[in-house]
Amino acid sequence: MLAESAAPVSTYTRRRPAETALFRAVRDGFRGFEREFDARHSSGLPAFVRAEFENFLVCGDLRAGFARFRCASCGADRFVALSCGGRGFCVSCLGRRMVERAANLVDYALPRVPIRHWILSLPFELRTRLAWEHELCRAVLAVFTTRLIGFLTRKAKRDGRREARSGAVTVIQRAGSSANLNIHFHSLALDGAFSMDSCGRLEFHPARSPTPNELAELTESIHDGVLALLERRGLLASDTGMPEAGFEPEEAPMAELYAASAQQIVAVGSRAGKKPYRLRSAATALNLQKTGKRSTRFGGFDLCATAVIPATHRDRLEKLARYLLRPPIPESHLEYDGECFSGCYRLGAVA
Repeated sequence: MLAESAAPVSTYTRRRPAETALFRAVRDGFRGFEREFDARHSSGLPAFVRAEFENFLVCGDLRAGFARFRCASCGADRFVALSCGGRGFCVSCLGRRMVERAANLVDYALPRVPIRHWILSLPFELRTRLAWEHELCRAVLAVFTTRLIGFLTRKAKRDGRREARSGAVTVIQRAGSSANLNIHFHSLALDGAFSMDSCGRLEFHPARSPTPNELAELTESIHDGVLALLERRGLLASDTGMPEAGFEPEEAPMAELYAASAQQIVAVGSRAGKKPYRLRSAATALNLQKTGKRSTRFGGFDLCATAVIPATHRDRLEKLARYLLRPPIPESHLEYDGECFSGCYRLGAVA
């Protein structure tokens, strides 16, 4: 009689990217987009953009390369297709990084204390510039995190913790819920601060929930700090008070794509300048995002402080971390519908 197995043995199932909606949309639409773009701009589509799409179309394809594994006991072979390693929109490659980095944050980086999720959305005039100029984007991020951590530290000091210190981990998300270009920041911040007790041990002090007035003051402080940064760098336009485009003439073709994606319009083709077809309205997607009770807006900067995750709910924290690190185009939210989808792929191609 065979002994009863303690646990079922999992088996490897090869993924089949060619059967997904995203793959079919890129396969059917990219070459047409490439021809239309090259016809309008003599410089053509940048090499790094072409490479991202071309590598995606062979990701997980055995014909493009594979690793061979052989069982030392039975001699059975297993062929595993190589991945493209893309960082733009490949759901498989970005999904693997999402899982690994979320686990690392929860297991090693974030202490077992209450964590609050903060979201900062930026003015439309700023998004295109930050998407193109990553160093400036990091500088704006530094303003946000410095003001946020300073806010948390001051709250602790007002409660008598003179040497209090707080901290946060922030993710730059480049895409909105409609796969449009939308630079915004998600922070997992300690909901409180640490201080050293008389014995030299760290002690955590939870913070009181931010009041509407405190959120308004923090948002205004972030707004003023970012504009001061832009002014120091000579990037403010005198008529709008927002950054100028900042693109060199040879960069104009990509600037056109960035701006179209940020405005959620089709960049090239017969429907250029029009809104892409959608399976649900953009207004519905925006309403789903703004369900939090603690949010405020000042000068085009939106700041939201969502609910706190308790120290013991590490599973919820990891789920939230995955949300922050998720791929820009979730496969589960896509449907492929032939001609209707062909009007949408151009927006996704530049988000």
